[in-house]
Amino acid sequence: MLKICLLAAGGAAALAGAVTAAAGDDGDPRQGQAMVPQAIYNTDDRTLIGDAPEDAQVLARSVVALVPTTDLQQVGDSYKVWGLTHGEDLGLCTGVAFSEIQAAADCSGVLIGPDLMLTAGHCVPDMVQCQAYNYVLGFEVTDRNPENVVSADQVYRCAGIAHAGEDRLDFTVVRLDRPVTDRPPIEIESGPLDTGAPISMIGHPSGLPQVLTDNAQVLAVRPDAYLTNLDAFGGNSGSPVFSAAGRVAGILVSGQSDFEEIQAAGRRCTKPVYYHCDGPRCDGGGEVVVRSDRIGQMIGLAPANTSATDRP
Repeated sequence: MLKICLLAAGGAAALAGAVTAAAGDDGDPRQGQAMVPQAIYNTDDRTLIGDAPEDAQVLARSVVALVPTTDLQQVGDSYKVWGLTHGEDLGLCTGVAFSEIQAAADCSGVLIGPDLMLTAGHCVPDMVQCQAYNYVLGFEVTDRNPENVVSADQVYRCAGIAHAGEDRLDFTVVRLDRPVTDRPPIEIESGPLDTGAPISMIGHPSGLPQVLTDNAQVLAVRPDAYLTNLDAFGGNSGSPVFSAAGRVAGILVSGQSDFEEIQAAGRRCTKPVYYHCDGPRCDGGGEVVVRSDRIGQMIGLAPANTSATDRP
């Protein structure tokens, strides 16, 4: 069988030239259009999906990596993605998590229909960008797939844009070139979560293979978005955020700065930025998640009477 072997790429491509929105601007997630979600809150709660609980691994089967078509190069009967490890790409300091793993994805997404994938609007703003990506299922590192080899039948192309967000809703629904038949789409929440609700996220931070971010919660509910303390980085744009019921509660769209350069061991290197949270209050605010019930209303997957007022 023809294989796609995702061995590397510029994992931080989504970071370059991006405009980072302050979490205080979460009422308008589309501000600047090219916002990148980022940062670690209190402790780093990210886990490679191969080390994650089984229920998370099941959800991860329907999570999509947006990999630039230009990063796929044919080698014999395989395709490979060329580039640096996460650490080499960003000049990470010694000991930073996932430094030795090679990256590939610019953004993340999730199946919400047999041939429909939901992602952030700033990841796929138009058809030109839509067709510049391969949409890859199973971009992961696990015991059963240590080299992250993906079959060609798990790689999809853009057939069109089914829906695009307007005003403050930073989302795009991509229609894939064929239905996905070996894994189900994931149901979206039809109403808002409450402040304090537990949430998790699966996606491709800094372009890495699938990563679970857990031990997070909704800090505040806005009319169109949640403010959260999810640990997120560039590449998590469009990552599905899951409720405790395993439904898509929203997608990540923006947040705080994620890396800083320091002097360590006689050289300049880069490390993640950590933010402190005291209950529902976090330094700098938090990470912004567009609510899926609001997306569902726009695309006809949720009733129109589920809006929530601004909550502190």
